[in-house]
Amino acid sequence: MARKPTLQQVADASGLSIATVDRVLNNRGGVKPEKERLVMEWARKLQLDRNLDLKPTRILRVGVVIQHNSNPFFERVRQAAMRANQVFSMHNIQLSVHYFDLLTPQNTARQIRKLGARLDGLLLSVNDTPEILEAVNEVSDIIPVLFFVTDLPHSKRVAYIGPDNERSGRVAGELMGRYLGETGGGDGASEIVLVAGSFQLMDQKLRRDGFADILKTRFPHCSIVAEIQTHEQLGALRQQISALLKQRPNLRGIYNLSAGNQPIAQALIAQGRERSVTFITHELTPQRADLLRDGVLDAIIDQDPETVMLVAIELLADRFGRWNGQSGGPSTRFNLFIRESL
Repeated sequence: MARKPTLQQVADASGLSIATVDRVLNNRGGVKPEKERLVMEWARKLQLDRNLDLKPTRILRVGVVIQHNSNPFFERVRQAAMRANQVFSMHNIQLSVHYFDLLTPQNTARQIRKLGARLDGLLLSVNDTPEILEAVNEVSDIIPVLFFVTDLPHSKRVAYIGPDNERSGRVAGELMGRYLGETGGGDGASEIVLVAGSFQLMDQKLRRDGFADILKTRFPHCSIVAEIQTHEQLGALRQQISALLKQRPNLRGIYNLSAGNQPIAQALIAQGRERSVTFITHELTPQRADLLRDGVLDAIIDQDPETVMLVAIELLADRFGRWNGQSGGPSTRFNLFIRESL
């Protein structure tokens, strides 16, 4: 009869001391996360005869860094994080939400370093600047850092969780081109305006690139004539859209990659252009669903932040040896909504 695996065998396999193995398996704490993960991994591989799914005593503290929840989509992200707290309570994983300012990357970099010094992991959805990249790389040498919704692919982050943003931009371009017709719609070329929060956010940059590429290759009579970056400061957006509608009679499409759908809708309605201008955006919220039902918005591409959050936490939990289930893939799906599919 084969002998049961022992703590010493787990110690030998993991390259750690038997005292460290004992502390981990008996939930005594005081062990670094990477060593805890290694012990749990080998204990499961060797089929150690004890309950490895007991709730760990040490709390893993994970920070979620996002734009402020004045952006309705990021309020959905905040709510998803709070629900994930409940889902992963058995694994003693505790999430906290922190907000950053798009306009002050130096402060964001400082914030990432401070959080990295006191937390066990970070989930980031921040913009791409040299200051932030440097901070992310420093913190990634200490704790696991994952990106979600938007990415810094050239950083030391562990993974990106979320949809293929270039592909979602290409879908938006295909929709826009087909709504306007292969010759651009009307008697001449159709003009299109892009609205973004910031092209320093990789998700918005990739959406723009995918959108522009589809128009160029498949719908050459549709042309992007203006790009507006709001930096999530929306006070002037209605006036900017109103001015473009007056100046450009061939303006027949608006693609909004971020927040600001309400002031865009107000400008369209005020000039009676809500039926003649195709309006496409991202992320389903109650307000945007109303605009879709009213026929002001034509399509919404939604990325399901609830699934993104769950997959991201599963991957983090797995790195700490606290997830023994099947994790979703890092690339998540996006959904397309039109008025009749709500």
